[in-house]
Amino acid sequence: MNNKSPITLGISGHRDLREQDKEILRKSVRQIFQFIRQHYPNHPLELLSPLAEGADTLVAQVALEENLRLIAPLPLPQHLYEMDFGTREVQETFSELLKQAEVIELPLLDSEKNLSTYGDARDRQYAQVGAYVASNSLILIALWDGLPLEKTGGTSQVVKFKLTGNMKDLPKDYQNAKTGAVCQIVTPRKSGEALKDVGEIRVLLPDDDEVKTLEGLISLRPNII
Repeated sequence: MNNKSPITLGISGHRDLREQDKEILRKSVRQIFQFIRQHYPNHPLELLSPLAEGADTLVAQVALEENLRLIAPLPLPQHLYEMDFGTREVQETFSELLKQAEVIELPLLDSEKNLSTYGDARDRQYAQVGAYVASNSLILIALWDGLPLEKTGGTSQVVKFKLTGNMKDLPKDYQNAKTGAVCQIVTPRKSGEALKDVGEIRVLLPDDDEVKTLEGLISLRPNII
């Protein structure tokens, strides 16, 4: 009987993925799952995904195909969150994934009235869910172009939080000194510039400026077992 503790992975990434990149990105995500499973075969895998359009959804779909447990921390009550799903297809995909996930509703940092419009209050909820995913995962998977932007709750900020334990725009109670590894999958945005090496996996570790390959995750073994 498998009684080892689960390895929890998290996802943060761009919403506006390019259609031509999706199959390459799926392949890279699957490679990460399979690598971890190969090296830690006695530990079940689980994924934290807020199920937003784009990266969250793509990684959640691959996780289910690879038989990972799916946990969905939602940044907002469902009726407010669904304001962000612009098409019927995106909404239906979200609903289907939600049925297969264990749902966690995070606390509200402001009133529902303020959260029902786009602005700082809503952005802080996304920062909160990013911090939750980063701090509760051993490894953060980031479908990210690598640009160090400071958008509240954006992928760049979540990656920085995972590597440093610090995130602006959140109450001190949400700051977390616990850091960990990031598996960046090089991912362009529709609204950004074309990138070389789409789908390349780069492992980033706290307090280490050297970019590593997947083998760099082996150094995490003492933190898992």
